[in-house]
Amino acid sequence: MQSTYKELEKKIRALEKEIASVKLQNLELNKKSLIHETIFSNLPLFIMIIDFQGNVEDMSALLLKSTGLNLEKENPIKGGELLKCIHHQDNPEGCGFGPHCKTCEIRRTIQNTINTGESHYKVEAELISFDRIIGKRILLLSTALLKQSDKKIVVLIEDITEQKKFETALTEQTDFLNALIETISNPIFYKNSDGRYTGCNKSFENFTGMKRSDIIGKTVYEIGPKKLAHKYHQKDQQLFENPGTQHYEWKIGTPGGKIRDVIFDKATLHDVNGNVTGLVGVISDITERKHAEDLIRKLSQMLMQAQERERQMISCELHDSIAQNLSTLKLYFARILVDQPSLAEKLREQRADISQLIDQIIMDVRNLAYDLRPPSLDHLGLVHALEVFCEEFAAKNKIDVNFHAVGIDGITISPEMEINLYRLVHEALSNVQKHASATRVVIKFVGAYPHIILRIEDNGKGFDLKDRERSMINEKRMGIWSMKERANLLQGRMDIHSQLNRGTKIVIKLLLKDKKKWMGKNRL
Repeated sequence: MQSTYKELEKKIRALEKEIASVKLQNLELNKKSLIHETIFSNLPLFIMIIDFQGNVEDMSALLLKSTGLNLEKENPIKGGELLKCIHHQDNPEGCGFGPHCKTCEIRRTIQNTINTGESHYKVEAELISFDRIIGKRILLLSTALLKQSDKKIVVLIEDITEQKKFETALTEQTDFLNALIETISNPIFYKNSDGRYTGCNKSFENFTGMKRSDIIGKTVYEIGPKKLAHKYHQKDQQLFENPGTQHYEWKIGTPGGKIRDVIFDKATLHDVNGNVTGLVGVISDITERKHAEDLIRKLSQMLMQAQERERQMISCELHDSIAQNLSTLKLYFARILVDQPSLAEKLREQRADISQLIDQIIMDVRNLAYDLRPPSLDHLGLVHALEVFCEEFAAKNKIDVNFHAVGIDGITISPEMEINLYRLVHEALSNVQKHASATRVVIKFVGAYPHIILRIEDNGKGFDLKDRERSMINEKRMGIWSMKERANLLQGRMDIHSQLNRGTKIVIKLLLKDKKKWMGKNRL
C-alpha cells in the first residue's frame, strides 16, 4: 500500500511538471502569436503567408484592407487573385497556370523559395493589376521559408509604383537638362565645396582644350597657370563665404595663347538643408563684343573730332567772314543815308530799325560762333573758359553759378578731352535752364590722380530717373543720354542722383592713368 502511494505521488509530480511545461509552451506560443498579430496589424507592408500550393493562409491588415477579401469565406485564395493580377483567371486552374505565369517574376521568386528554401530580398517585379482601372504596378518582393511551419513561406511586398514614376521623371528631367547643357555654346562647369571640378559640358572642354576626364576631380591649380589659378580660387572662396550669385568680367588665356575677355556668372549649389555643396559657373566669351565696342568707341571719337573740326571751321568762318561782312555792310548803309538830309522822317526811322537789326544779326552770328568754338578755350585754357561760360550763363539766366577748380592746373589734358568736358558743362547748365527751375548751381572740377572728376549739383525740382529715361525715348530728349555717351567715349562714367524736390547731382569721373600728364604739384 505504501509502495502504491509513492508511485502515485511520483506520477502526480511528473504530471504537474508536464502541465507546467505545457503552460510555459502555451505562454511562449501566446507571446509569439501576440508578436505575430502585432506585426501583421501594424507593419506598413503587404505581407502574406502562403503554402506550397500557392494558397494564401494569412495576410497583413494593410493587405486585407486594400483587397477587401475574407480568407475564412473565400479560401483558398491564390496570390495572383489577392494582388488583383489581370491574368489570374487566364487558366481554369487559376493563378500560376496561365500562359503569362511562366514569365511572372513574382511566381518564379516564390517558387524558387519553395523548391530550394532560398530567401530573396527586394526582387523587382511588374504586375498588371485590375482595380477599377488597368494599370502597371512595380513591386519589390522578399520571400523566406518559415522554418517552424510546415511548408509555408512568408512574402513581403512593397509597392514602389509611385517611387518608380518619380525616379523615371527625375531621370528624364536629368537627361533633358544634361542634353540641354551639352548643346549650350557657353562653357559650363561644376565644382564641389573643395574647389574640385565635378562636371562640365562639351563647350568647356573645347574652351580649355582638355578632356572631361582630365578635368573632373582636379582643382584649378592643377589645370591652369598658378597666378591665374590663385585669382580664380579667391573668387570661388568669396562666393562660398557669401552664398548666392556672382558676376564679374575677367581676362583668361586660351590653350592657343590668346587672351579672351569673358564674363563669369556663378551660383552656389545647396543640399536639402541649405548647406553649400558647390557651385555652377557659366563663361560668356565677350571678346568680339569688346572689339566691336572698341571699334564703335573709336569711330564715335573720330566722328566727334570731325564734328569739332567742322564746328571750329564754321566758327572761324562766321566770326572772321560773315560777322566782318555784316559790320562792313552796316558802315556802308550808314554812309549812304548820312548824305541824304532830305530823307523823310519815316525813312529815317526805318534806317534806325534796319541798323538795329544788322547789329542783332552781328551779335547772333558772334554768339553762334562762340557756342560752336569758344575762343577762350584755345587762348586761355579749359578752366578759364569754363569760368567765363559760367559767369555769362549766370548773368543771362539769373541763376547763381559757383564754379570751383581744384588740382587741375598742371595736368596735361588733351584737346579732345578739353572740348568734351566743356560740352558736358554746357549741356548740364542747358538742362538746368530748361528743366530744373533751379536758383543755384555748384560746379566742382577736381583733379585727383588718376581721375578727373566733374560734379554738377543744383537745387532744382529734381526728377524720377526711370521716368526721365522713358521720356527721353518717347519725347526724343537727348540731353542726359548725350552726356552719358560723351563720358563713355572718354572711357569714363557718369552717375546721376536725383529726387523730386531735392535737386539733381551729376558726377562724371574720367580716368587719366598717364603719370607724365600729372605734374604733381597740384595733385590731390
